[in-house]
Amino acid sequence: MRMLGTCAIFMTLLAAQAEEQGRRISDFPCDVSTQSVPNNNTVLTFSDDFKAGWVDPSKWNTWVPWPVIINGELGAYVPNAFEFLPNVGIRIRADRRKILQQDYTTGELASFGKFSHAYGYFEMEARVPKGKGFWPAFWIMPFESGTNGAAEIDVMEILCQDPYTVHTTLHYLGMVSGRNLGLGESSGGSDFSEGFHKFAVSWRPSVLVWLVDGVEKFRIEGNMVPSTPEYIIANLAIGGSWPLPPDATTRFSAYMDIKSVHVYQYKDLKDALISTPPVTFGAAAVTPGVVKPGEGIDIRSSYRTDKPYPSVLARVYVTDFYGKKYLSEMDQTFRDVRPGSVNTVKVRWTVPGDFPAGIYTVAIKLNSGDPKVESFLGCATRFEVSPAGVAYLK
Repeated sequence: MRMLGTCAIFMTLLAAQAEEQGRRISDFPCDVSTQSVPNNNTVLTFSDDFKAGWVDPSKWNTWVPWPVIINGELGAYVPNAFEFLPNVGIRIRADRRKILQQDYTTGELASFGKFSHAYGYFEMEARVPKGKGFWPAFWIMPFESGTNGAAEIDVMEILCQDPYTVHTTLHYLGMVSGRNLGLGESSGGSDFSEGFHKFAVSWRPSVLVWLVDGVEKFRIEGNMVPSTPEYIIANLAIGGSWPLPPDATTRFSAYMDIKSVHVYQYKDLKDALISTPPVTFGAAAVTPGVVKPGEGIDIRSSYRTDKPYPSVLARVYVTDFYGKKYLSEMDQTFRDVRPGSVNTVKVRWTVPGDFPAGIYTVAIKLNSGDPKVESFLGCATRFEVSPAGVAYLK
């Protein structure tokens, strides 16, 4: 329940929406969508067990491609909110630390521009923190939300003042009403802060099945089930419109520990075996990462497309931290772009001498004349301007 607002959704309120959308919530026995995964009908298409000791830039960005603060959250998502647990996985660290006009810092992982999928089995094994104000989530988002065929799938959300309840939700656009709607269920279980648990959704055409530790918890069938490729997000929100703020009992630092994220495709879905976005971005980099006013930075990234284009314009933006205020932009044009070829975006930019100290965001948008690629955003990264040349975001 991330982009569309949040509230507990009771099953008694779902009947009218179900009639409007032709939806059915069923209690059928387990079928191909809930068999133990992996099995002979699945193929692994994405895997991260976080054994490398760092966030793999070929798989993850450490923020999502929209304004940093959503849902009234109180935490700033920063790139250094990650720690590694040897032989276990990665942890997202939440701290009481005032920065960037927010009272807390935390982290998120997002595969936008790196990996997306239509249909399949999405699973995260994780342990959540305990305490008022923490809002961990594992969810799947389309590149173009709010359109028919695209919907947000919340695989797991937990309000950590109640670590015994997991919330599972589908947000979608009503075909009749045109309104943003939500269908969901809240299920009790173990204390999810005491150990690792597997949170998963099985997504097939017109069928979504949510599972916790391999046990089916909720099912939706109907034409509101999405059908377009979506990317993965795992994050630890703080505060916001649903969990409310931390209080005096909330302990920091707090951690969402992630052991693994796996995605499988169903082999019988031949037309959607491995779905990818029309553009795939490589890792982005700004060097140096900390710079004084008046000095230059090199911005570098790469991309590949799924079909040829006579021309692609890569527009590099420098914005404020929140990605809202454009401060500068630079263009680089590529001719005769071939499908699958790697094209390197590289520009040099001089920081104006009057730039105030702070953290800035770099993003790249592609324009090709193809509506699927027009304004396609990826490769967000950040750099810091510091008069002393020393980073303060540590």
